[in-house]
Amino acid sequence: METKHQQQKIRVGIAGANPHRGWASTAHIPAIQELEEYALTAASTTQPASALAAKEQFHLPYAFSNYQELVTHPEIDLVTVSVKAPDHYNIVMAALEAGKHVYCEWPLGRNLQEATAMAHLAKEKNVVTAIGLQGRFSPAINEVRALINKGYIGTVLSTTMIASGEVFGATAAVAHAFMHDKQQGATMLSIQFAHYADTLCYVLGEFISLNATLATRRNSVQLLETGAIIPSDSPDQVAVNGTLTSGAVASIHVRGGHTNGNNFLWEINGTEGDILIQAPIGFFHHLRDITVLAADKHQQHLVPVSISQQFDYLGQTELTGPAYNTAQFYRAVGKSILHNTGEIPSFETALLRHRMIDAVEKAAVSGTRQSYLLAS
Repeated sequence: METKHQQQKIRVGIAGANPHRGWASTAHIPAIQELEEYALTAASTTQPASALAAKEQFHLPYAFSNYQELVTHPEIDLVTVSVKAPDHYNIVMAALEAGKHVYCEWPLGRNLQEATAMAHLAKEKNVVTAIGLQGRFSPAINEVRALINKGYIGTVLSTTMIASGEVFGATAAVAHAFMHDKQQGATMLSIQFAHYADTLCYVLGEFISLNATLATRRNSVQLLETGAIIPSDSPDQVAVNGTLTSGAVASIHVRGGHTNGNNFLWEINGTEGDILIQAPIGFFHHLRDITVLAADKHQQHLVPVSISQQFDYLGQTELTGPAYNTAQFYRAVGKSILHNTGEIPSFETALLRHRMIDAVEKAAVSGTRQSYLLAS
């Protein structure tokens, strides 16, 4: 029999909990297990053998070989969707129809149409939704946002972000082969660029209009495990520039693969100073330690910025890598579910970002400036 304390926990079921690889075992499961407000209760995979393996490895009460049983189970409060992007839609829609809260990895869907349908159903069902844009929960990024908001560098004039996609280089893992077919909706534009752009917009505000260039410079890639060559029509160069709602000029360039130069460099220039954010890899939003340098009107050179403890929501923890920011995110999701508080990126946030991706694609094809913000 469950105690009152146990009943107050948020019972999580994860769709896509492969025990051997994948984002669930790397980020979600360590994060959930770290937080006392959650109980990892069930997992689903696509095969009975892997479901049983997940149950044993993660010490779960339940495991299923299909997502329908997971999302309808009465002892699940929150469904986390951590499968390939093309498979998000069916699982999310089923979970919403079952009245569950849903945390879906980014992107929400393969395209704007799928994202719109999911966001509308979530609003109709009045459940808590979360979209996996975890850059918003990086302490370093929140420190930068706080500096901007208090006017540390004055009025923001411009910003430039250069990042590596890390994937979408000359080679690919077999598990990532599907990403090189842009119809699958898991491209460098829809994943890496969107993560970077969301963080920029979270800190500095949305683009009021933008121009874009998309290019596929590598038309084929080699699979690491087999040596096979497969075609690729996914863009491996994404360059977007435009004007933010504040009037600041902004540019983002995401390049496929990993470079020997800067894999993540973000500069923000203001009337009274500058901020520089750096990371050793492009996936900065998965890192706990990001270098932030800044100079205000009283300084001649950039100096390291100390990250305030107010942006660390976990306290003492041994979590590192992707699990850390994911746990930060889950803490905020928990507040939304249990107390109806906490600011989290929801499916409405996802819909805004999908509109941005759609605008980037239209700008690249038409060569004309586009906007994705709806008239208020």
